[in-house]
Amino acid sequence: MRPARSIARDLHRDERGILVGYLVRIVLVFALLILTVEEGGQVIRAQIHAEDSAKAAAQAAANSWVNDHSLPLAAQAAKQAAAAAGYGAKVTALRISANGQAAIATVVVRAHTLVLGRIGPLKGLTEQHATDEEAPSSI
Repeated sequence: MRPARSIARDLHRDERGILVGYLVRIVLVFALLILTVEEGGQVIRAQIHAEDSAKAAAQAAANSWVNDHSLPLAAQAAKQAAAAAGYGAKVTALRISANGQAAIATVVVRAHTLVLGRIGPLKGLTEQHATDEEAPSSI
């Protein structure tokens, strides 16, 4: 039979590295948590930018429509307004309401993510769509 001191020393040696392994796991969990929050924040930010761009595009199209009654000119004004917003938005659809008193613009903005844009099934999450309807401004 081995003395108690020898058993205690062996037990202490067997537990070496447990703390380091635990810390490595904690760091990995926090890194994944931070990455998840950052990716989600980018998607939310892109949605907000899409909504802002859709509003600007619809407003510009409505103002153009009132002045010229030309859908191509209204579409051009909407594209210019979306580009001027500075979010990289692209106008995907534009229509004028049946009574001609409002323009409805749909835009898409792509989120700048680290991971989502590189995983096939999740790529769709990076494209944020927004539609807005605006009447011409009274100015």
